[in-house]
Amino acid sequence: MALNEPMAESLSHSDSSKKRGAGLLLVSFSLQGLHPRILLLLRSATSGHPFTWGLPGGNLDEADDAGDHGRSSSSSLSVSFAAALRETKEEIGAVPPSAATELANGTALARGGMVTHRGKRLQKKYVVFAVKCDDEETSKWTPTLNDEHTAFGWFDAADVAQAANNGTEIQGRRLHPVVTALFVQHKPLDLLRVEVEQRETVAV
Repeated sequence: MALNEPMAESLSHSDSSKKRGAGLLLVSFSLQGLHPRILLLLRSATSGHPFTWGLPGGNLDEADDAGDHGRSSSSSLSVSFAAALRETKEEIGAVPPSAATELANGTALARGGMVTHRGKRLQKKYVVFAVKCDDEETSKWTPTLNDEHTAFGWFDAADVAQAANNGTEIQGRRLHPVVTALFVQHKPLDLLRVEVEQRETVAV
């Protein structure tokens, strides 16, 4: 699958974004592809946007920005992907095995990145990479949270989308602005649903 060129192009280092970040959208699917669930992390009191449900990931650092200067759009996407992996490992340790496979074999990167824009001047850019997880694995998997987070949960994707579009809470907590922007500006599960449906068709 080719990179999503419009998304990749918007990742060019020459843009005016003042703050850039990247993270992972880990989505758990049942064998039938029904009721997908999303991993969200509850941010601690000392983190930015405290007590909100967010994605694993973080800001690109100076080394990322320096290495990204002058790169092509596809190379820039790879820089964001590497940052997303690094930040996710710092925040939750090892991902579920099926997700680790997608990250290692390039499947998640090949889907392209979903670019979100935030801030009064839309100057904050955050790239999200979708990753599929097996439902049976996630029920047995526990992340190793760092001090940026205090809890985790797998939430029904429909509930997350509803909270993002309506500005409501999940379990008494608001969504991190990146999660809200992702579901307002994109349909992040569409591509994964197509892949799951195709897998089921082949299996039959």
